[in-house]
Amino acid sequence: MSVTSEATPFSIVDYLVFSGMLAISTLTGIYHGFAKGGQHSTTRYLLADKSMHFLPVAMSILVSFMSPLSIMGTPAEVYTYGTGYTAFTLCYLWCLPLTAYIFIPVFMDLKLVSSYQYMDLRFNFYLRILVSMIFMIQSVLYTAACLVGPALAIEAVQDFEMWKTLIITGALCTLYTTLGGMKGVIWTDVFQFFVIIITLVAVIILGVIEVGGFNEVFRVNGESRRYNHFNFDLDVTRRTGFFSGFIGGAFSISPLFISQTAVQRYMTVRSLKHSQASVMINVPFALITGPCLYLCGMVLYAYYNGDLTGLQPSINGTLPTGMSPVAGAVGQYEPNYSSSDQILVYFISSKFGNIPGIQGLFVACLFAGTLSSVSSSLNAMTAITLEDFIKPYRAWKARRHGTTKYQNDQRDTVMSKILTCVYGIAGIGLAFLASTLGSLLVLGFTVLGITGAPILGTFGVGMMYKRANTT
Repeated sequence: MSVTSEATPFSIVDYLVFSGMLAISTLTGIYHGFAKGGQHSTTRYLLADKSMHFLPVAMSILVSFMSPLSIMGTPAEVYTYGTGYTAFTLCYLWCLPLTAYIFIPVFMDLKLVSSYQYMDLRFNFYLRILVSMIFMIQSVLYTAACLVGPALAIEAVQDFEMWKTLIITGALCTLYTTLGGMKGVIWTDVFQFFVIIITLVAVIILGVIEVGGFNEVFRVNGESRRYNHFNFDLDVTRRTGFFSGFIGGAFSISPLFISQTAVQRYMTVRSLKHSQASVMINVPFALITGPCLYLCGMVLYAYYNGDLTGLQPSINGTLPTGMSPVAGAVGQYEPNYSSSDQILVYFISSKFGNIPGIQGLFVACLFAGTLSSVSSSLNAMTAITLEDFIKPYRAWKARRHGTTKYQNDQRDTVMSKILTCVYGIAGIGLAFLASTLGSLLVLGFTVLGITGAPILGTFGVGMMYKRANTT
């Protein structure tokens, strides 16, 4: 979309804030690429020497899945359709304990590098290859969708083409992930965790003040019956939407916590208890970050639909520059965006862009979500390629030649870095396609739902039903 006159251009402070975030993230990854002898083995490169503490791993798990799809898409979803989506947060209350106490012990006991090795051990090699291929497709598409987020945000309010943002973000992420390996990714995620939390709190505080207080936010949303989804007097569509969100949401997030992206992190800690703790700490994390995102959407709705903007049509009916009428709200206006995912960044730019650093902080938050999600996917795809495709092929080839000498860890480490770089370039290429596919939230969870639910079912039936066989 074109930049409207309502948007505030970046100040020098804004540029310094988000450039600083990019610099710190990149330098953290580069540091771990060379510290203590560098990434000289696959155990260090892919599993951080299995020496991580559970708290940074827990933060890494959270931000790995808290991409721009969530940061931009969730407030937009709540603004557009109401807060029925909040049922999604409740899924964490039972999905995370299920992951910690049923799935993780199995992964830890088997000492897996690729979570899909389980398919080979439990069923057969061909199912392992099939599931690994599904995960690879999921990860490449999800990576592309995540890269689009900050590009849309900057294009919405600044005169900066989307393709430039895609290339910058993808290139920096690929660089520090390639050099820093898993340890670099985790410690970069820790920094990005604090960037995201601080930004969400700042946005909520400023937004609530602008609207006129929490009471006004809840009044406007309440009068529009946008968050009273527990009331069974409501129409059947809302009741069905809430419960389908509660149950269906579990099938969206559960695959995340048993995917290679998450399992690879569980394997970086010192013990089973540390792995379980890294998952369970995400319960309070989710109960904090989720409502923060929902509240952002409620603030947006209260501002644009609560007769608070002071934007009234002129005598001749002409609308203010860059604005369009809200359906059913006479004399009140919302941004003329090309995608609902842009509304939060537009709100911040138009209302708080005059505060030095606020826009830069929010864009830094989006970049943080992107970098953490993309770096996690790149690392996971590398591990899958090496463990599920390259090493089995070498073993098969060695058997044909009657030898057992086919392992070379130093060569595998170099190959892992090359693969990470290749997947980063592929993600950037697909991001240009993803930019034309509509809502980020819908796109992200469509990809995860189509590919993740069958994988979740396969793991579940394998671990919980003895009589299940390959067929």
